[in-house]
Amino acid sequence: FYVIFKIIFDIPSITSQKIICYNETISYSGFIEICNKYDFLILRRLISFERNLFLNYRELNEIRPNAFESLKSVEFFLISHNKIKYFPDFLFSNMINLERLDSDDNLIERIQNETFRGLIKCKTLSLNRNRIKSIQHNSFESLIMLRNLYLEKNFIQYLDFLIFLVNLNTLNLAGNKIELIK
Repeated sequence: FYVIFKIIFDIPSITSQKIICYNETISYSGFIEICNKYDFLILRRLISFERNLFLNYRELNEIRPNAFESLKSVEFFLISHNKIKYFPDFLFSNMINLERLDSDDNLIERIQNETFRGLIKCKTLSLNRNRIKSIQHNSFESLIMLRNLYLEKNFIQYLDFLIFLVNLNTLNLAGNKIELIK
């Protein structure tokens, strides 16, 4: 812990960051703003071996396309209660061990075909209380292990992605205005 603490606080441009380590988990306390590529690379190296990553309540509004490329060991990712409007294509593609992704209470408006590409071990995906209006047809195609999908309280009217969810046990669409299921 001391080594991580020292590395972070010895970098002048991210001295406002605090990293708390416990039980193979890294949690960020305080608003995350990565000022330049050097800072970003150091943070990615620090969390690249963690199994749980919590970035909730950070007022994040944008995520760079390669932000999570080195996070292969993360199994649980909580990125809820932010201001994220969309996820770049292939954002999670290197997170090959991710089993649960929670992105509740953001401002996500659409899910693209390539958004969740590569999440072959993901069993639970939670996107409750966003502003999702549009889910492209192949958005969940690579989620072959998905058991639980939570899309409560969005603005979804049209469903045509269910064909790919062959292992699904739980689908929560409460609070949407579904007009057509195909």
